[in-house]
Amino acid sequence: MLNSLVPFISILCFSAALGETLEETLDLPRTYDSYQKPIFSTKTAYDWLKPEASDYFGTTHGLQSTVQYEQRNCSAVYINSVLRHGSRYPGSDDIATMFNIERLLNKLNLSDESNHLAWELRNWQSPFSEEDSGLLLELGAREHFDNGIDFARTFSDLIVQNGTLLPMEFISSFKQRCRESLKAFKHGMKSYLQKMSDESDSEYKYDESVFENMTQQSINNHLMRFFDTCTKYRRMMKNMTFMSEYYEFYNSNHMNKVVDSVHKRFGLNDSFFETEDVRVMHVACAIEQCFTNVSNWCQLFDEDDFKVLEYLGDLKQYWKCSYGNQISYEQSCPLAKSIVEDLQNSVNAHIAGERYTVAKFMFGHAETMAPLYAALGLFNDSDFLQSESYEQVVNRKFRTSFILPFGANIVAVAYHCSPQQTSDAAENAQMTDAAGNQPTSEAVEPRWERLAVSPRSFQSHSQKRLTISRRSNFLISFTGEVSY
Repeated sequence: MLNSLVPFISILCFSAALGETLEETLDLPRTYDSYQKPIFSTKTAYDWLKPEASDYFGTTHGLQSTVQYEQRNCSAVYINSVLRHGSRYPGSDDIATMFNIERLLNKLNLSDESNHLAWELRNWQSPFSEEDSGLLLELGAREHFDNGIDFARTFSDLIVQNGTLLPMEFISSFKQRCRESLKAFKHGMKSYLQKMSDESDSEYKYDESVFENMTQQSINNHLMRFFDTCTKYRRMMKNMTFMSEYYEFYNSNHMNKVVDSVHKRFGLNDSFFETEDVRVMHVACAIEQCFTNVSNWCQLFDEDDFKVLEYLGDLKQYWKCSYGNQISYEQSCPLAKSIVEDLQNSVNAHIAGERYTVAKFMFGHAETMAPLYAALGLFNDSDFLQSESYEQVVNRKFRTSFILPFGANIVAVAYHCSPQQTSDAAENAQMTDAAGNQPTSEAVEPRWERLAVSPRSFQSHSQKRLTISRRSNFLISFTGEVSY
């Protein structure tokens, strides 16, 4: 039955226990303390979204290889995913500020011996060096190792058919953190496929050379780092006036209160630390937990402080990479076009019975994903995020701790749906097209009439429906999933 192609975009987080982890290869315990939560904007580790993610996204399920759609059974025939790299070391500017904080701490004259936190932090030494700037952490490798397992397990019926591993494509930006995230992801997929091969009743038998041949990888900065090559965007970045809302909040009473509270916890009355020092202390709290699982810096902040600092991070991404900046999200159009074309090519190949690449995984950056979200109309609040609207947007959709954590991903899945079974003659008559012809297996040429996104009545604020084409037995689902 040739029905409308009614894809829906749904960005959702869910909890799914993974069968394997990197516990045997990484000496990194999986313990959670009160600070490992989605409160660190883009410095939030992938696992920290649990359990708040289900409440934020309004769902507890995620990627599925088979779905029900309009009383029809649908099976995945292609997946395309854009993923942010895993948890990483701080950037060079933050590392430089950390060294400055270390020098300031050495100058502290502490008189209150009962202030144990201040004394502990006075002796703090930054564990981060300039040569490690931006590199992938071991936690980041584990995040994508686990992701690789989850994708392979969820879509095992797609990537392995009749005992044969089908071709997949992997691309990344040139940055080490993206290349190593890709490597860890493939390692996770390999681990699951080897386990699958070892099962006694498995028709599939793992072969290393076949796996490497079927999982070709390449560097593509044009798609993953379009912000480096867009002349208009680079010109705009030299003029920081578009970031005025960020800087106004940076210098606001909200931030001043956070700075004051940090001084009080140190037992200081004067302005010993600058606002930038306090912002980087928040970064140190996040990255040290990714690095060693604990950080004394976190104890400097209370719940209100964390919310203010998170909003500061949201404003930065909103105006630099998303809805506040038209050039930013327009430059992601080649990436969006590439995804749509890949989906359509896979549908056509499936209809024609041709061999095709069944999965594509692209590893980029927060600056890759935020513009893509905006181009697709996702996480769009009714009003612009502004420095003055902090109290009014507590329940905002654009929260980077949830939508742009380390390891964030958006997944497009093409499903083939079986015809509806009905005995009603009138309904059976609908199986002909407008000219009265019976359906054929010819390639579908969709009409890309609009990219208008509107909420589905039964879904949360983060889930959308997108009408793309009028003819097909195929369902396209865009899903951002966070797995644990």
